[in-house]
Amino acid sequence: RIQQRLYELGYLATADMVTGHFGDSTETAVRKMQEVNELDQDGKVGRKTMNLLYSEEVKPNMLSLARPVMWYWQRRRV
Repeated sequence: RIQQRLYELGYLATADMVTGHFGDSTETAVRKMQEVNELDQDGKVGRKTMNLLYSEEVKPNMLSLARPVMWYWQRRRV
């Protein structure tokens, strides 16, 4: 569930990273989400992180979400 939300917000790059296992890539995604949202970056999904993750105030990883749009426009110029 946490990985799916991180993927939806652009913190996990691909759907195949949603494995149900909290490994290094998930911890890195959590740290990035915490950084972007100005929380302490400990890589753990504590109360503050969990509450923010499912709130309306959570900020997505805009750089990750912009990649498909940039790829589309680069392909159109060819």
